[in-house]
Amino acid sequence: MLSRHINVYKFAENSCMPVICRSDSAYICIVFLLSKVAQAVERVKAKLVNEKKDFMPPLSILIVVLLSTNRFLVAYPRKIPLSVNVSGTQTRRILLCPSEEFPGGLNYKIVDNSRHRYIIGDVFDSGFLILHADPSAVSRYVLVFVRKDETKYIKITTRHRYRGVCTTQVKEFTKKVWDPYYRRVARM
Repeated sequence: MLSRHINVYKFAENSCMPVICRSDSAYICIVFLLSKVAQAVERVKAKLVNEKKDFMPPLSILIVVLLSTNRFLVAYPRKIPLSVNVSGTQTRRILLCPSEEFPGGLNYKIVDNSRHRYIIGDVFDSGFLILHADPSAVSRYVLVFVRKDETKYIKITTRHRYRGVCTTQVKEFTKKVWDPYYRRVARM
């Protein structure tokens, strides 16, 4: 089932200009567009048959490929980035929950009913920027854990999607009590 937040291109009834449809009826828009393409193909086939010409094989292959997949129709919308301050503040759309991986740690994530529209953007700690927002990300989670020696550990997990393939990128930072800045953790 397609999400109601997916942008789908369709043709307006009176013009050939593509229009963006952003509603719960995204599936109807796709079906409408495919039916218009099928009607256009039938008109071209009928015209070529009337002129006693063969239907062009490369064109028919292209049309079959386009009709067999609707990937070219869906454009994932950019989410609205929300800045996070990991010094313990909570906003309306960002949820703080205890970490299962690190007892005593906190996870920052977008509230479930807002995750299709919003994403964690810039990550701050008391006004200092740790990591910039990623405009190509589809989701982002932040884990904050303070060790016994009061070293602050931050793990930022960012997910990307490109042509249906998801990749995960993890960036880790630490900061000692006396350090003014965070240092990136290098894993081998």
